[in-house]
Amino acid sequence: MGLFKNSNLFFKAAFAALVVAVCFSCTKQAIEPEPTPQPKVDWGTTTIASVLEGKVGDTFEIKAVVVGANEQGVILQQDGEDRIYAFKGEEHGLEIGDVVNVKGATGARNGLIQFGKGCELEKTGEHIDVVLPEAEAFGVEEIDAYMSAPSIRYVTYTGTVLISGNYTNFEIDGTDVVGSLDFMSEDFRTNYKGHSLTITGWLFGSYKTYMYTVPVDVKDNGLDEEEVPEGAIYYNTFDKELSSQTFGSDGGSWPYLDEFDGWKGHKGSGADAVTYSFQKMSLRTNQSSKGSLSLYDGSGKNNVFFSTAPNYFIIENISLPGTKLHLSFGAQRYSQGATNTFVKSDFEVRLSADGQTWSQALDYGFGDVEDVPGDWRLASADFTLPEGTNKLYIKFVAKMSSVNRIDDVLLVPGEGGQEVVFGGSEEVPMSSIADVLDSPIDEIYKIQGQIVGIHTKGFLVDDGTGTILVFKKKHGMAVGYNVIVEGATTVYGGMKQFGESSEIEKVSEGTVTYPTPVEFKAADFDAYAKSPSIKYVKYTGVLSYYKDEIYQPHYNVTIDGTDVVATVAYPVTDLNIDKYVGSSVVVTGFLVAVSGNDTKYANTMATSVEFAEKEERPSEDQAISVKELNAKLAGMQSGASLKDLVAVVGYVAANNESGALYQVISIVDNTGEAHSGIIVKDEDFTEETLP
Repeated sequence: MGLFKNSNLFFKAAFAALVVAVCFSCTKQAIEPEPTPQPKVDWGTTTIASVLEGKVGDTFEIKAVVVGANEQGVILQQDGEDRIYAFKGEEHGLEIGDVVNVKGATGARNGLIQFGKGCELEKTGEHIDVVLPEAEAFGVEEIDAYMSAPSIRYVTYTGTVLISGNYTNFEIDGTDVVGSLDFMSEDFRTNYKGHSLTITGWLFGSYKTYMYTVPVDVKDNGLDEEEVPEGAIYYNTFDKELSSQTFGSDGGSWPYLDEFDGWKGHKGSGADAVTYSFQKMSLRTNQSSKGSLSLYDGSGKNNVFFSTAPNYFIIENISLPGTKLHLSFGAQRYSQGATNTFVKSDFEVRLSADGQTWSQALDYGFGDVEDVPGDWRLASADFTLPEGTNKLYIKFVAKMSSVNRIDDVLLVPGEGGQEVVFGGSEEVPMSSIADVLDSPIDEIYKIQGQIVGIHTKGFLVDDGTGTILVFKKKHGMAVGYNVIVEGATTVYGGMKQFGESSEIEKVSEGTVTYPTPVEFKAADFDAYAKSPSIKYVKYTGVLSYYKDEIYQPHYNVTIDGTDVVATVAYPVTDLNIDKYVGSSVVVTGFLVAVSGNDTKYANTMATSVEFAEKEERPSEDQAISVKELNAKLAGMQSGASLKDLVAVVGYVAANNESGALYQVISIVDNTGEAHSGIIVKDEDFTEETLP
């Protein structure tokens, strides 16, 4: 008997069938022999229900029958409706109907309690013919509901078997939930790879988008053939073989395209001689183009990820039936914690007849589908190639690192459109900042001006006609630099800005004289939240600090009389902002945008942060000893500050200018008494800078 069984659960009771033969000419009755009754099993005193209600991590011993099995674990039941999964973590040799003694510690996994890895499963020698319950028909609605309230349930549902490394997954139409068929046999994986199956079996937990299943019975609906769109010249869903996160030196990375060819499944009338070239490209299955993250009916499975810039992906040598063409492809821009608005200027598509001379960036669009940041959309472009073009090269380039993906690239004959010119000029004219602010976003502009403010992820440029933010990490710029900026504009917080992909050229250095800041009060912040602009301001409030769920630091200033919160965005090191946390401060700087939904945040590029109440520095004749300082600190909570500044006199016992104790000095009274020494951490003191 194998792991799969066609039957229904509940135990067969012994019964007798009496067949009465009625004969009008006689009264003789024929009696059939009674079937052999099932042995009654003594399950003992420990029930599955008591295990499920017990303390997680405790060790339990129970007797139960196997009602479902994969290669390394079993679903167990006694007389009642309670069931539990037992994960042995290795082959167990058990079949449905085997009665076993189980011993092991419980654990919580995939939303349910189970016997954890290494539990003991010992056959008793007893065997029961079990009747499985009627399977619940599971569609998209039932599957989506199950994910938030998992239980062990006997169900039936249909999907396609996908093999990803050592994983056996089950793609289900209409949802991004994936059936996870853990620890299936190699025969199962080989025989059913790529097949549509109807699985009847036990659900036993959920995690993120995975629904864990132990199959009992499978119906093979045949190989799931990929449908090629009508008229396809070139078509690729990149789904020939499912990618897996099992590559790289650590065995836990997605494969680069030269490490795995499971993406080379191109089809179409012009695809026979197609080749590829690429740089910094990998193949992934996360962020699927099918399901809740997609605004078009994508193929899902694999997608092509543009890793570290500069990167590119080129489809080469497509044979053409004509010069009027239509190109479409799934496109996504996503990075955790980013705004994720799709910027076409940051993701270019260029065309060539020979792979050497390229066109200007193709003007593609998304029809009437609005951008939902982070979601997939289907991009398309209609174009006409120069007469006589019979081969086509398509080049995709992401200017940003690790944010863009493509899927479902399709080229078909079209009605023609934008005229493609190979090798045309791409010089970007110089514009004033005022003109850029009045022009459409997502186009390439060039400006020149002076940097008037900086934070760690950008800077403000002023040219006399206006001021604009350039958002660029690790920019290496300083206040006073005269720079040329070229790049695409976007909108953030109600304000236009140049984005991360902008190119910066330093022209010269200079100095900046700041204007008198505008005193901002509560009413001013309320008005600013409704109509943001770049303003040089000064305001007072209490500074707080926290890290969000992706560990990004936030420095917020609460201001009396308004619900708008001022936030000091990406403060530079010179501000030494951490020493002001918890205090009333005066912040001077540029307001650059408004962010947030329920709570509005006025983003500030700070030029200075000061205590609202000036602290008086004590004189040397007021200095106390190290022992006296320790007495003041005694009993204070960790992280608390002294109410007033103190001066301390003592001897430097150690000064660490580098190494593990960098920025730490030791000061002692040099008396040898207890509590007469202290460690101070502030900056890398030298003999010249030590107070």
